Amino acid sequence: MNLFYIIEKKIGLHRCFHNNEVVKLVDKNSTRLSHNKLKSKSKIWIEVDGQVVFGDGRIALFEAIEKLGSIRQAAALLGMSYRAAWGKIKSTEERLGLELIKKYTGGANSGAVLTDDAKELLDIYRQFKKDAINSVDSLFASYFNKFLKNSDNL
Repeated sequence: MNLFYIIEKKIGLHRCFHNNEVVKLVDKNSTRLSHNKLKSKSKIWIEVDGQVVFGDGRIALFEAIEKLGSIRQAAALLGMSYRAAWGKIKSTEERLGLELIKKYTGGANSGAVLTDDAKELLDIYRQFKKDAINSVDSLFASYFNKFLKNSDNL
């Protein structure tokens, strides 16, 4: 018997989940749940001819390479094969016409580093994504203002 079950039974609450985790207990008789505040969500990525060039997955890959100095270790950290990671790197380089990763093989200095273009691309993409999400949030607030005020009281 878990703690949430005991609390539910004794005081008449039920569990609210987010990403399969209990985030709060709410009165079973409540008709409105306070965690239902309206929010906008957006996902940003860049394409060339319908093919992904840059997005959250590639950001994670390039950041892991920068941190670990190894494509293989970065791939393992992200739960992908070396071949999948290398394929993403090469396709991004080809679509952009830029070298983004320098590989060094053999000896104590083997590994991978981001080129200056890759570092600049990461910085620009992060700022673009931040600005795009802020713009979407602002537009959302202007269109749904009436409902946002009501959702604060939910």
